[in-house]
Amino acid sequence: MNVSGTRTGIVVKKLPKPLISQSFSTPIFILLLGIFGFSFLFLNENLALAVQSSGVKNPYEGNTQAVEEGAALYKSYCAFCHGTGARGAKGPNLTDEFWKWGGTDEAMFETIAHGRPGTQMGAFLMAEKLNEDKIWKIIAYLRSQATYGDWAQRYPSKEAQKVITSEWKPPAGITPDPKAGEALFKDPNGKAGCINCHTVNGQGGKVGPDLSHIGDRSPEYLLESIQNPSAYIAPEYTPIQIVTKEGKRFIGIIKHEDDYSIQIRTAQDESLIFSKNDLQNKVPRNVSLMPTINLTDQELYDIVVYLLILK
Repeated sequence: MNVSGTRTGIVVKKLPKPLISQSFSTPIFILLLGIFGFSFLFLNENLALAVQSSGVKNPYEGNTQAVEEGAALYKSYCAFCHGTGARGAKGPNLTDEFWKWGGTDEAMFETIAHGRPGTQMGAFLMAEKLNEDKIWKIIAYLRSQATYGDWAQRYPSKEAQKVITSEWKPPAGITPDPKAGEALFKDPNGKAGCINCHTVNGQGGKVGPDLSHIGDRSPEYLLESIQNPSAYIAPEYTPIQIVTKEGKRFIGIIKHEDDYSIQIRTAQDESLIFSKNDLQNKVPRNVSLMPTINLTDQELYDIVVYLLILK
């Protein structure tokens, strides 16, 4: 078909040139497009900041009665993981400014209400646990225990006015040295050899938990974790024993499992994969893969004070 003429009764006209080519040169168009795009991104960034700064505030701010009620709720639902006075245990310290998921009232409510996937922090906003009102009272209590800013003044608490007599101190005669603790921790062939199993700031083994931010735990919890590793084992680090149909036994931590296979990581940092068809059984163990280390008191406290600065 000849597009410039008429044939079989069909008329096909030439299309006009695009309007943009009649009015602007290509460089000018690209420049305007870039300006528009930058303005759009700048507007979006400002909108995002505005949304962040317009967070919900705790309706119980400054309410002493709510703080005391929140203290009772905290002891029932939170103290097991976060310790007395919210100063940390196997869960992080909640009295300082190091909040991984944000320290605004709104962010704290979101963390307590809905939990944080991929962590041990579960959701508490449910009929059998807490309602919104109780969560806000817990947040009021946490603010009253804060050791930064003016939160303690804005949320007065009888408990906060008490002298804390359980403040952690090393035994008499021991002056912990974090530099010595770091050396013990990071020496792969040394007495402790922690770096073989634990990662700090991207360096180290993958068998045990990443300790890059372990300093938000309490000193008492860190001491117990070193002296008695099996006292508390996080669910994701619970070892299992695998027995194959040939009678071979392997112990490690589950890294991946599906309907057909299972992958474990051993204490020697080896990754092993098994077909489930080849297994006789697999059972969980209540003994941690972390060995008990024979440290002097000085070495023990050197390592603890080093861990406390990792935030």
